[in-house]
Amino acid sequence: MKCIFCKCLSDNSKSIEHIIPESLGNKKHYLPRGIVCDSCNNYFAVKIEKPLLELPYFRSVRFRNDIENKKGRPTLDKGIMGGIVSIGKDEQFLHIMTENPVIAKGIINGHIKHMILPFNSEPESNDINVSKFLCKAALESLIYRVGPVQEWLDEVTEHPQLDTIRNYVRYGNKPSFWEYHQRRIYQEGDEFFNKNVSKEPYEILHEFNFIYSDEGELFYVLVIMGIEFVVSLSSGEISGYRKWLIQNAGKAPLQTDDELKVRNNPRGVNSWIGKKISFYTP
Repeated sequence: MKCIFCKCLSDNSKSIEHIIPESLGNKKHYLPRGIVCDSCNNYFAVKIEKPLLELPYFRSVRFRNDIENKKGRPTLDKGIMGGIVSIGKDEQFLHIMTENPVIAKGIINGHIKHMILPFNSEPESNDINVSKFLCKAALESLIYRVGPVQEWLDEVTEHPQLDTIRNYVRYGNKPSFWEYHQRRIYQEGDEFFNKNVSKEPYEILHEFNFIYSDEGELFYVLVIMGIEFVVSLSSGEISGYRKWLIQNAGKAPLQTDDELKVRNNPRGVNSWIGKKISFYTP
């Protein structure tokens, strides 16, 4: 077996590859050992996923929605309370943590009483970390959709038209930036109902699929917490998808007529309000 990214032999690799990081709540969508070799798996974890998760939006959305990291630890966010402080929360408390003795003294003495907690509603556009993550996820999702059948593995690994996106992700080769499309299509915490999926309303943490344009261009569509991200597997430009949107009146390609939004529930926006506050100092 060959790794779908570096094309090196990967029969002895021990890593399973999560298409979306576990620290974004993904426990289901992953590839078996060997499809992505240990070397590429480690590279993606350090060079792509870690910078992605440290972006203000992803840190904030994980904090708001109580998404733990892969080790089961709660996500911390940053706030301002006499200076930069770390913020954590549990079911009862909002925790303020600082190593700055001046801030700590001001809080203890009651001189510092107000806290500013920035709200990041979506990532900044045209971010290289988001771009590389989407391209990585696109190739991996392609395998996930067709199944780890050797014939399909060979097709994806050896397909020359996928070498450009593959080398962009793994080695940083040209183009210098792979364009992607980004827009919010529903709010985090919104609830949906589809009788073919569940008898009860549900939230959507993430979902993905592929669509073809009339011109035969293949697009990867990934929705995380209501934000739709799209890349083309055919080229590093996204103009073809924008044309598709115009042709389809702005329709979100992953939303179907069977799936109905039944409740607006922006619980993640203010899930810390009303909690008691505790302070931690070294």
